[in-house]
Amino acid sequence: MEFAIEYGGDPQDVTLTLRGVADAAEIARCNRALVSDDRFRAGLAILCDCTALQTTVDSQEVTDAMVASINARDWQHPPRAIAYLVADEKAAEPFSLFRAHLGGSRSQRRVFVSRQDALDWLRTTKL
Repeated sequence: MEFAIEYGGDPQDVTLTLRGVADAAEIARCNRALVSDDRFRAGLAILCDCTALQTTVDSQEVTDAMVASINARDWQHPPRAIAYLVADEKAAEPFSLFRAHLGGSRSQRRVFVSRQDALDWLRTTKL
């Protein structure tokens, strides 16, 4: 999996762009890159662009490992909100399940197929 991290934006504080095939090791590598940056802290609004990410997950073990990695990051640096941007409704299905594993609506995460809708929602989460 390839990823790019860009700080700044409106309304997002961070844009995370993911491409290729995600697996637990790659998600962990991405999380290490995020938390090692001095600009990364609790309370950020994150736009996670997954429009070029393959959304097929091989097993529950892979899902569990990805969730564990993200939960560990969020424990130390809880986000204000995360908007997942996906390519289409078909791609939204696995992300909705993934979101449920991360705490559902209480996790302050939502899945969008429209970039504008994702940005509008992040804007509503501003303090």
